[in-house]
Amino acid sequence: MRLGAGVGTSRSWRCVIAVLVLPGLLFPNLLLAPFLTDQATLELGVTPLRLICVGLPIDTLGLVLMHGLIGAGDAKRTMFVSVATR
Repeated sequence: MRLGAGVGTSRSWRCVIAVLVLPGLLFPNLLLAPFLTDQATLELGVTPLRLICVGLPIDTLGLVLMHGLIGAGDAKRTMFVSVATR
């Protein structure tokens, strides 16, 4: 059974991740400006936002693979890996 085979979900997820990540990498000041009014604090927030944006696709891939294993019936090993890596 191949649920979702041929639907093109891989491409759509890549687009969703790109829409979430690229603004944080390219325009971090615009994303942080509504929340931070002090310029010094705004500059301090740019680097952590960019690091989060770099790690987001990696974390997303890990979650997809972990839930794929759960769906395949390997929940025990998935739980151990999840607890060990958090």
